[in-house]
Amino acid sequence: MNRLLLILATVALAAAGCGSKSSTAPPPPTLPECHLNVSSLAFDSVAVGTSADRQFTLANVGGGTLTGAISDTSSSFSIVGAADYQLAGGQQKTFTVRFSPQRVGPAQVGLVFSSGGCGSLSCTGTGRSRGPVCEIVGSSLDFGAHGIGSPSSWGFTVRNTGDQAFWAVVRGDRGDFLVDSTQAYYVLDPGMSAQVTVTYTPSFVGTSRCTLTVGENAGCDPVVLVGQGYLETHGFCSVAPTTPDTVDFGTVAVGGSALRTWSITNGSGSYWASGVIFNYSRSFAFVSDPFFNLSPGAQQSGQLRFSPSYPGVHYAAMPISCGLTGSGLTPGVQKYLMCKGVGVGGAPGSEALRGVAAPTLPASVGRLLRGQPTRARLR
Repeated sequence: MNRLLLILATVALAAAGCGSKSSTAPPPPTLPECHLNVSSLAFDSVAVGTSADRQFTLANVGGGTLTGAISDTSSSFSIVGAADYQLAGGQQKTFTVRFSPQRVGPAQVGLVFSSGGCGSLSCTGTGRSRGPVCEIVGSSLDFGAHGIGSPSSWGFTVRNTGDQAFWAVVRGDRGDFLVDSTQAYYVLDPGMSAQVTVTYTPSFVGTSRCTLTVGENAGCDPVVLVGQGYLETHGFCSVAPTTPDTVDFGTVAVGGSALRTWSITNGSGSYWASGVIFNYSRSFAFVSDPFFNLSPGAQQSGQLRFSPSYPGVHYAAMPISCGLTGSGLTPGVQKYLMCKGVGVGGAPGSEALRGVAAPTLPASVGRLLRGQPTRARLR
C-alpha cells in the first residue's frame, strides 16, 4: 500500500515538473488587408467640357502596412490629388475620382490598386452635349457724357462656348443706342464669336439707359448700356425756337402717333440764316422740311410726329445749326428745339435695335454740321 502511494506521488511530481518547463508559441504576424467601401462609382450624365466628382474610401483592415498606388486607363477619369497610399492597420484614406467626359456617349474605366487584394473599382458615366452656351464679354457699357448728336461707338463680344449653334437676335428698348438692322441677327456655331458694336448718339439732355438681350436659346446675360447727353454749342447761329421752345405731345399710345407744330425765328436783323434742324431721335420725326433759309427776322413753321415704340417719357433735343450769309461769323449751333412726349401702353423692351440713317444734306449745309451719327455694325 505504501509502495503504491510512493509511485503515485512520484508520477505527480514528474508531471508537475514537465508542466513548469513548457511555453506557448507566439501567433503569426497579421498581414495587411485591403477594403473598399464601395465596389463602383456611377457619375450619371455630365456635359462634355465640364466635370463631376465622386469619392471612395480605402482602408487597411488587417495589420502591417498597406502600400500602393491607384492607376487608371482612361482620359475621362482621373484621381484628384495624390494617387498613392501607405496605411497602417486600422487606417483609411479617402480618394476623389473626377469624370471629365471628352465626347458624347458612355464611358467606363476600372481603377487598379497596385497593392493587390483590393480588386478594381468600376467607374461609369455618360458624356452629354452641352448645347449652345452663350458668353458675353463686356456686359456693362458706360459711354460717358456726349453732346447732343455726337456719336460714340463701343462694343461687346458674344461667344458660343457650347457644342451646338444658336440663333441670336440683338434686342433693346431705347432709340439712342443703335445697331445696324442688317447685322442684328446672326447664327453662332460652336467656338465662334461675334463683335457687336453699338453707337450711342444722345438725342436729349440727361441719362439714357438700355438693356439688350442677345440669343434666343442660349441663356446670354443681358447687356446694360448707359450714356449721358448734354447741350453743346459752338460757332454762331441766330435762329432759335419761337416761344415756347418745347414741343409737348402729351400722352400717346405705344404704336400710335400724334402731330404738333414747331416754329423757328431768325433773330438777326441784318443777315440771312440758312441751315437745318437736326434730329437724332427715333421717337420724333419731321413731317415737313427741317431745312430753312430765313431772311432777317423771318419765321418758319412745320410739323413733327411723335410715334412712341415703348412706354414712358420720351425726350429729344434737336440742334438748330446754321450759318449767317456774309456775316463772317463761324457757323454753328446756339439753340435746340426741344420735344417731349409720353408713351402709354405696350411692353418695354419689345423692339429690336435698328439703324437710323442721317438725313441727306446739301453739301453747303453739311459743312455747317458736325457730330453726324454713324450707324453701328455687328461684325
